[in-house]
Amino acid sequence: MDFVINLFLKEDKDSAILNYAIKIIAKKHLGVNAKSYFILQIHHLVLLYPYLIHLLDEFVFEPHKVDKSVIKKISIDIYKYGKKKKFYEANSYAIFWAIKYQFDLNNLENNFKIDSENSEDAIFLTLSYLYEKNRRKDISEYRDLAKELKIEFDRYWLFIYEVLNPNELPVEYKKMKTSKVSFIKRKFNRGSG
Repeated sequence: MDFVINLFLKEDKDSAILNYAIKIIAKKHLGVNAKSYFILQIHHLVLLYPYLIHLLDEFVFEPHKVDKSVIKKISIDIYKYGKKKKFYEANSYAIFWAIKYQFDLNNLENNFKIDSENSEDAIFLTLSYLYEKNRRKDISEYRDLAKELKIEFDRYWLFIYEVLNPNELPVEYKKMKTSKVSFIKRKFNRGSG
């Protein structure tokens, strides 16, 4: 990793270098110390170069069987970074990992609805809704918001579609919803509501 980082810096921060290295290392067995060092480096790098976030699940967490508590720490830091920099894709990934790996984002929890609403990002809104729904939280505020956003259906269609009942959707979407079509994998949509 030290060699890769030095090469990356020497080559004017060419992201292809880090992308390639992370994908190659995903195929290698790492001993306990090497794995620990690698994860610490990756945690640091994604906060400096957030365009690497999309690689974490497939090329770091899964192949190296990263402990849920470590994924949680990375997720919390990424969420805070995304909120501070208004980089809502980062927030979405943090929430997605909380759903996928089934952990709570403790001190961030009370802000999801507000943060996602302020973002005006349909993916962030949808993931916030799923996170709280899967934890059997009151989702009535999300339903109210989805009803308000119907005037901008094209922009927020995914969020609105997943939150509202079939009879609250436009005709063409009502048919799909009645047929139980969802754009969310069933394993990530565990809650009721």
